[in-house]
Amino acid sequence: MALTRMRALGHLVMVMAMLVITACQAGPGAPSDTGAAADSGGGSTGGGAVAEVARDRTLIITPWSDRTGPLTNPENWNIYQSGNQNQRQVGSKTIYEALFYTNLNTGELIPWQAESYEYNEDFTDITVKLRQGVEWADGEPFGCNDVKYTLEMLRDNAPELNYSFVYAEWLQDVECVDDLTAIIHLTKPGPRWFLSNLALGHENHQVMLPAHIWEGQDPKEFANYDLAGGAPIGTGAYKLVSSSAQQMVFDRRDDWWGAKVGFEDLPAPERIIMIPVGGDESMAQLLIANDVDSGHPLLPGSFTATTGRNDKIRSWNREGPIWGAPDGCGYNLVFNNAKEPWSNRDVRLAINYAIDRAELSSLGYENANYPIVLPFSAYM
Repeated sequence: MALTRMRALGHLVMVMAMLVITACQAGPGAPSDTGAAADSGGGSTGGGAVAEVARDRTLIITPWSDRTGPLTNPENWNIYQSGNQNQRQVGSKTIYEALFYTNLNTGELIPWQAESYEYNEDFTDITVKLRQGVEWADGEPFGCNDVKYTLEMLRDNAPELNYSFVYAEWLQDVECVDDLTAIIHLTKPGPRWFLSNLALGHENHQVMLPAHIWEGQDPKEFANYDLAGGAPIGTGAYKLVSSSAQQMVFDRRDDWWGAKVGFEDLPAPERIIMIPVGGDESMAQLLIANDVDSGHPLLPGSFTATTGRNDKIRSWNREGPIWGAPDGCGYNLVFNNAKEPWSNRDVRLAINYAIDRAELSSLGYENANYPIVLPFSAYM
């Protein structure tokens, strides 16, 4: 058994509204106000030096609190390769976009790469209308072929790839009616399947891959990393320009499709840098020194102590617990039901009843979270 944290986060184009604690201004100890140069730290920069960007046009972020130490897989951007966390930690905030996003506070569905989806009467077919004008970073149009390739590739490479087991069980195939219309045929009725996998838009969701880049590659081996050649390629507003275990640097693409077609303005930060972090204490020190703009949430006690030393620090909430964030994550105890004793339903029930969730919240998280009921938590 293992403890697993499922993270849910809104779209990063509104990157200044990330669901994390934010230090709003630079001050003593911050990176230079005149430039935020990227140090490759032994990693790749695509064959050239990375230009400087002013500090006040640079957003510095960290991974979530369950990923501490050096950044992993800096030169492997195959987001579906087993164990690769680059999509979850930073790719969903920079390179990649989703078909839809869901506002976790209001429940509002936000169409993005797609405009709508509709089930048939028995919930076995889902018709997805894609948005016209969406482009990959290399200028190629985004369309049904990309959706078909991505989902069927996951189906055909189970269980080796991340999330592939879902598609091996549920996906029959994807039919392209035209370039902007996809019909997802399921193997059985799944009234919540599309929302749970493709419409929430959080960082654990499956994003589409460019078929014109990936076709002909072995998805279990392909590293998807060639900065000089433009890879990794997504439809998002940022491109990777430098990557190492010390930092990953993403620069804004002023030719982003969303701005070109008038769908959204360009995001304000010209550069996003992700740096590694330790636990609560390390995060607090970075915030106090204004060396990071947006990082993983602190426990209530740490947040109170940190704001006492830097009055520019803010959390997302204006009301309610001021240290908190509207976080759709769940801390789950997950069993491998294929093995004894976890295959025994009575054993699982006994463990479930033995866990005092209120005490876990009190002792482990300073009452910063609350028990949820699965499988139907508020965000799933």
